[in-house]
Amino acid sequence: MDSTAVDAVPELHRPWIDDVLIQCPGCGRPVRRILEVGDCWLDAGIVPFSTLGYREDRGRWEQWFPADFVVEGVGQLRGWFYALLFMSTALTGRSPYRTVMAHERVLAADGREMHKSWGNAVWFDDAVDTMGPDAIRYLFASQPITEPIRFGFDAAREVKRRLLTFWNVYSLFVTYASLDRPPLSPPDALPAGAAPLEQWLLSRLQGLIGEVREALDGYQIRRAVTAVDAFIHDDLSNWYVRRRRRDFWKGTLDDEKRAAYQTLYHVLVRVCQLFAPVMPFLTEHVYRSLVAGVSPGAPISVHLTRFPEPDPALVQAGLEADVQAARRVLSVGLAARNAARLKVRQPLGRALLAAPPGVERGARAFELDILDELNVERLETAESLDDLLTVAVELDVSDASTLPPNAVPALRAALATCSGKAVRDALLATGRVTVPLGDAEVALGWADFKITVQGRDGFAAAADRDVVVVLDTGITPALRRKAVARHLVHQIQMMRKEARLNVEDRIRVAVDPVGEAAEAIDEHRAYVCGETLAVELRRGPHPKAGWPERLIWTGRGSASR
Repeated sequence: MDSTAVDAVPELHRPWIDDVLIQCPGCGRPVRRILEVGDCWLDAGIVPFSTLGYREDRGRWEQWFPADFVVEGVGQLRGWFYALLFMSTALTGRSPYRTVMAHERVLAADGREMHKSWGNAVWFDDAVDTMGPDAIRYLFASQPITEPIRFGFDAAREVKRRLLTFWNVYSLFVTYASLDRPPLSPPDALPAGAAPLEQWLLSRLQGLIGEVREALDGYQIRRAVTAVDAFIHDDLSNWYVRRRRRDFWKGTLDDEKRAAYQTLYHVLVRVCQLFAPVMPFLTEHVYRSLVAGVSPGAPISVHLTRFPEPDPALVQAGLEADVQAARRVLSVGLAARNAARLKVRQPLGRALLAAPPGVERGARAFELDILDELNVERLETAESLDDLLTVAVELDVSDASTLPPNAVPALRAALATCSGKAVRDALLATGRVTVPLGDAEVALGWADFKITVQGRDGFAAAADRDVVVVLDTGITPALRRKAVARHLVHQIQMMRKEARLNVEDRIRVAVDPVGEAAEAIDEHRAYVCGETLAVELRRGPHPKAGWPERLIWTGRGSASR
């Protein structure tokens, strides 16, 4: 090879590369590059025939042809897709694929195309090392195929944050199961005597399995990913684990707790199976830890298990509706707390609910969960709470496409003559409000309004269409003492965390309170000890001796270990 010619080549492209000669390994003479080269996509387009034994074993080739699914970016329509189609049509007269999906372009995080000279390119090795392969796969699989994806490290960090929820649920199960050692059945087994909360989770799981199967059968990858993601965050983590965390943390291993362990075990394995096509490494790690390492007869890999199928016998539509109603009531109640700037750790005496019969039934079915989450002592229902609140109505113009042109000023003027209560009453009665507009009338629905309610003196209120929750904000001395006890528990739990104590570690607590705080501790001693795993709660000055100190809280804002 002529090294001088190579050094003179500014780029390894034509026409400069044509001046570089190399030595033929056969005859030893100098040879140059072949000038006429076909498009590389022509070679790629022949792949179904060149690599599957089209000429050598036609019977085997027929088993694999045509392909079920082909995916590439829109930039390959003229290249890859067309080359495949052209070659297959010329040779067989058939299309080489049954389903084609083309996704939009992959751009840099700044919205421009990736270029090395611009400094916005992300190299594959760097992406895998920094983001991890599962995060990259999730990023692509969850992206709408009609929109360009902005690929970068910040986007991957957001993906990791979402995936952390699943990891935290798995870690919680492993942590508490390692302590309780529940007698778990194989993951396909269902718990006996499951409580309504477990029955609800299993019912929701069947809906998820059905949706994921339908989405994947239709090559709707994003739909499958978002369904699993929503189940993990909304149903599994934010409701089931949130409501069962305390039961896992403390108490004896009774039948109800065993059923909870088996349910969570079953659900975690099912989620691994559903998520495995997109998250192969994370799900494999979790599966091997939960199943392969403890069940010798189980498949050694999640990718060798059968894909889940929904069990209609586990579906309970009525139970799902009740939980949905209860969570809706809770959401409205928390909105009322937020509007009044009341911290959730401050107990309240009562919450009042006005809602349709179906919502009220669900709220009563899961009343204890609502009371605990909302931190109120009792739930009362009423046909109407209008005497405890005021209603304000405003036209919502975020989407005015359904309104007549230039109608917004006139509609606002017409609504100004109506009371907010009258508008809301009309919506509750018929689902619409008829507003005069010149010689015509315009029918407006719930989506056309922003409706806010405000509690009168001594009350906080919020509403979601036909569901209204009013909180009695009066604080009695007993409620103040309960709030002190809750605050004490929170402080001790924070100190446990700072001390890096294990979840099962027992502690001794000394508190030096004054005034009402002393009464609160005496009144709620059992509650504080139970929540913090304290074997002793001593009231008085810092103990200099007498018992092995693990944790000290003074009650006056300072703490020491």
